[in-house]
Amino acid sequence: MSEKSSGVRPTRSCLDGLGLKIPSLDMRLSDLDHALIKEAQRVPAAHEAGGVERIRALNDRVWLKAKTRRWRGAVTCLSEHDQISLGGPPDPPARWWLGAGGYRRDGDPSDFYESMAATAGRDGKGSGKPRSERWLPAQWDWQRLGLGQRSCHRPRRRNFWTLFHKKTIDGVTDLPGAFAGGVRLVRGLFPRFWCFGLGRTRSRCRLW
Repeated sequence: MSEKSSGVRPTRSCLDGLGLKIPSLDMRLSDLDHALIKEAQRVPAAHEAGGVERIRALNDRVWLKAKTRRWRGAVTCLSEHDQISLGGPPDPPARWWLGAGGYRRDGDPSDFYESMAATAGRDGKGSGKPRSERWLPAQWDWQRLGLGQRSCHRPRRRNFWTLFHKKTIDGVTDLPGAFAGGVRLVRGLFPRFWCFGLGRTRSRCRLW
């Protein structure tokens, strides 16, 4: 799948906090198989219907709660001005973001929402209000969005790498004729692969 439709995207900071690995570019971040990320996809519609709770302790901007089982998250919607001022492109719009996530621990300072409130209070010390900028998308998030958008316009390249990384039982992968022609990969970049042509119609790629 491509990044064509952004959904509610987890930030890199959120992914790190949830202990999730960064997927390949053909996987939408909003499609990652995690209960909190799945729940976050429901927030925009719930907000439109007036059925989502706001994080009151963060009053420098609107943050909404995403809650499922033991997981708790913070979702925000950027304006067009926000997106540009944070370093994002004016198009495509990437308005909805899951800025952070963690565990519910009722009555404990390490409870996700309690911890967020304390951190925002420290960040805003001296200003008289909390600051939540740390949970907004950063440079990496916009770069990932841009790369994902470009990858969906290069299906041949994406399909090549998808096929190239497939491993059959005997360690040999057949590639379509579009990629045939005696391609040799630089061993310094991909030391375990060696490609060679088998005529005009297909190539084979063997793991060393």
